[in-house]
Amino acid sequence: MTQQSSNGDDHGLTKPGLTSDLQQRALAALEGHPHYLAAKSQNFCETTVMLERVSFIDRIRWDEKTKEQIKRQLTDSETVLIVAFMTANEVPEFLHGAGSTYDFVLHPESLAVLHFTNGVWRS
Repeated sequence: MTQQSSNGDDHGLTKPGLTSDLQQRALAALEGHPHYLAAKSQNFCETTVMLERVSFIDRIRWDEKTKEQIKRQLTDSETVLIVAFMTANEVPEFLHGAGSTYDFVLHPESLAVLHFTNGVWRS
């Protein structure tokens, strides 16, 4: 499992820390979700857990309606949890491969799934 934060400008603000406990609780909250099970059933599955400021949602390439729906569910929080799974049928070789992504947006305190999206990746 990797731990990342955005590469964007934080405008000098201190970013919240992502603890290993929060990572484990986020993954545990997804364990019964059908898309989690689909991701974990792949031969290759790379997991990334990020704790970001809510403003991170604005930088994601989703339609404005989706972004607003997510942000409305986060009015009581300054942060958002993103859990992403990059999967493939086989372990990708360097600069060669393709597969699916499974991306979850979670509330950082309740760990409720606020949004899910599925996509593809190709190197």
